[in-house]
Amino acid sequence: MPFDVERKENVPIDYVGKTTEGRARNRALNRKLDFHLLPALSPLYLFNGLDRGNVGNAQTQGTVSFGPLRISGFQAILT
Repeated sequence: MPFDVERKENVPIDYVGKTTEGRARNRALNRKLDFHLLPALSPLYLFNGLDRGNVGNAQTQGTVSFGPLRISGFQAILT
């Protein structure tokens, strides 16, 4: 080690702390991903919840038949 500093546990020997430039780049990348991915994924999340509710209600009312599926198979469909 070139410097005489205490080494903390679970930290690689060659670890260098994040710089201000690195943090700014990470923030910019996260923001860009958020702006592109969240609008597309939000409706999918909403429809997933609606679909789970509808399938659950249909099973409760007895209007849905999945053939040879048992309860464990039915729960696997919903996850």
